[in-house]
Amino acid sequence: MSLSKKIDWVSWSFILNILEQKKIHLAVWGKSEDWLPKVLRKHRPKLIIDSNRSLDSSKYEDILITHPSKISQEDWQNYYIVICSSAYREIRGELQKHGLLENKNFSVLPDLKDIQLVEDVANFSCDFLVTSSDHSDPTSQRGSLSGGGVYQCNLSSDGFFFDKKISGQYREIKKYQDNFYAVDGFSNKLTVFDKSFNIIEELDIKHSNCCGLEFVNNYLFIANSSRDSIIVLDNNLDRVDEFFISDLAGESGNSKHHINDLSSINSQLIVTMFSRSGFWRNGVFDGQLVSLDENLKIDQTLFTGLLQPHTPRVFDGEVALADSFSGRVIHGSKGEVFQADGFIRGIEKIGPTWMLGQSQTLYLERRVGASGKVFLTTGIYIFNHISKVYAFHPMPGIKNIHSLIVF
Repeated sequence: MSLSKKIDWVSWSFILNILEQKKIHLAVWGKSEDWLPKVLRKHRPKLIIDSNRSLDSSKYEDILITHPSKISQEDWQNYYIVICSSAYREIRGELQKHGLLENKNFSVLPDLKDIQLVEDVANFSCDFLVTSSDHSDPTSQRGSLSGGGVYQCNLSSDGFFFDKKISGQYREIKKYQDNFYAVDGFSNKLTVFDKSFNIIEELDIKHSNCCGLEFVNNYLFIANSSRDSIIVLDNNLDRVDEFFISDLAGESGNSKHHINDLSSINSQLIVTMFSRSGFWRNGVFDGQLVSLDENLKIDQTLFTGLLQPHTPRVFDGEVALADSFSGRVIHGSKGEVFQADGFIRGIEKIGPTWMLGQSQTLYLERRVGASGKVFLTTGIYIFNHISKVYAFHPMPGIKNIHSLIVF
C-alpha cells in the first residue's frame, strides 16, 4: 500500500529547527549501516534506539545503543526521534503507542522518502481492461500469437497478470451504466458485455474501421476512421444517422483526416485525427484534437502539431491525449507529462498515477529518425507524475494496445 497519504515528509532543516527550539536531543531508531551514516552527516544523535536486544548497551561511533523497553515514558519527551530504518511502518506504530506525534515528536528519515516513492509505483494495484486490435493470424503484419480482443488485467505487488476474455480486433472501449462497450473495427461490430464478460449484444455497425466511442446524453457516438464520419445510435442502439465531419470526408472510404478516438467536454464531442489538411497518406501528419459542433462538423482546434494522436480524455478537469507516434502524453495546461520511446495509445489516470499503453510501431525508420531509438515491447507504463518514477509491465503475445479502462 502507498504511504503517500500517511507520511507528511519533512526536511532536515525542519528537524534541526525543532531540536533548537525545544532544546531537546536527537535520537535515531535503527542501527542501519545504510541510513545511519546519512544522519551523522547532518547531526550527531545522543542515542540510538534499536529493537535488536543483542545491540543493547553497545555503541556505534561512541553513541550508546539502547533497547526501546529501557526508555521511560518521561524520557521519550527528551528526544526528537528520527526513524532510520526501512521498517518505518512498524516503528511509527510503536512510537504512536507511546503517545508521540509524527513531525512533532518524531519523523521518518527524509532520505527514506525514495523508498516510499518507489513503493508507490512498485505496489500500485489496479484491475483494468485492455483492448487489442491484433489479427488472429500471427504470420500477418498486424497479427500476434495471442491475437486481439478484450483482456482482463490485474496489477499488484504480486505481479502483472492478464487474460483474454473476448476475441476480436477491438479498438476503443467505454463503460456506460453497468456495461462495457467495445468496437471491433475489422468485423464491423459493437460488442456489449457485462462485468462477467457475458456478451449482452453484438451490433453490426455496417462500416469497417470504426474506432472511437463516446456516450453523450444517452446517445452513443462512433467514429469511423475510413469515412471520417460519426455514426449516432440512440439508447436502444438503433441507428439515428451518420455525419461527415468536414467537406473532405465522404463515403469513398479514402480517409483524409483519419479520425480515431472520442471523448467529450460538457456534452461536446472531441476527436483526435492524424491530419487536418487531409494529406496524411502523403506523409503530412498535421494531427489535431478538435471539437465537433452540434452538426458534428469540425468546430474548434484544441491541440495542434500532433503525430498520430489517440485517446483524448479529461482528467482533473483538463484534456489529456496520447501523441502516439512521438510517444508523448499531453495534459492540458501542464503540457507534456510523459515521454516514451515507443508508440503510446490508451491512457488512464488514478490520482497521481498514469496508466499508459504501448504498442509496437510499424514506422521504425521514421521513428528512429525522430528520436534515435525505438522501444518495441508492448505493455503498460505505470507513471507517478509527482515523483517522476515509472515502471513498465510487458504484455507478451500481443502487438497493439488500443485502449485502457479501469475495471
